[in-house]
Formats: sequence, structure tokens, C-alpha cells
Amino acid sequence: MAEIQKRWTQFDPRDFMDELKEGDIEKALEWVDDNASWRIPGDPKYGGAVHEGKAGFRKFAELANYFLPHGVERLWSRVSHAPGVTFLEQQIRARTMIETVYENEYVFVFRHGPDGKLVEVKEYQDMQPMLEAFDGWEPEDD
Repeated sequence: MAEIQKRWTQFDPRDFMDELKEGDIEKALEWVDDNASWRIPGDPKYGGAVHEGKAGFRKFAELANYFLPHGVERLWSRVSHAPGVTFLEQQIRARTMIETVYENEYVFVFRHGPDGKLVEVKEYQDMQPMLEAFDGWEPEDD
């Protein structure tokens, strides 16, 4: 039981994010509880939403790949753990789908359930760099 409760200490959010973005999404989803949520602040035009369940985490990966199709360079990161919670602070740089440069700092709060799986992710970022990188862009009408 103690081993299961401490599983969250083995969670490296950098690996998790890399798997979601460019790797094996199914491997990343092994960490995700069926009822987990991912909360992204901001304008829905730029991906702001609440994504629910494993399908929501897949949607997050799809949106990340849509907006930043050329990959993401992690300039620096810091990971820390507290009981049942993992924090990731990072700065990234990427080229957007409209060929502008996007650079921003993020804080992610990953909350783990008793089995170590993710039950909630909260994402925090400064929206100004996003607005600047996508200045003039409008979503296509479906």
C-alpha cells in the first residue's frame, strides 16, 4: 500500500509532457485517472478549456500539436513534489503554426490520487506572449 501511495514521487512531468506532445500518448495516459481533468486558463480561441478524462488529455495533446506543430524546446525546468502533488515550472520556446516564435513560462500543478494517477492538472501561464505570438490569427470556421 505504501508503494502505491508513493508512486507519485516517481512521476516526472517533463517526461509526461514530452510523451503527450511528441511521444507515446498511450504511455503518458497510463498516469491519468479515467476521471481526471486538465484546466487551461484563457481564451478558448487559444486553447483555454477544461478537458475531462483520458479523451480530454488526448484533446490537450491535439491542441498543443496544432498550435505548436514544430515541437517545443524546453529552455529550463524545475520539478518539485509535495504529498500527492507534483509541480513543474518551465520556460518553453516554439515556432507556431503561423511561423511566429512563441516563448513563455508555465507552472503546472499535477494532483495525484491515492493510486498515484493524475486526477487533476492545472496550468498557469502569462497570456500576453500567446496573444503576441498569434497576433492577427483567426481560427478557421468549421
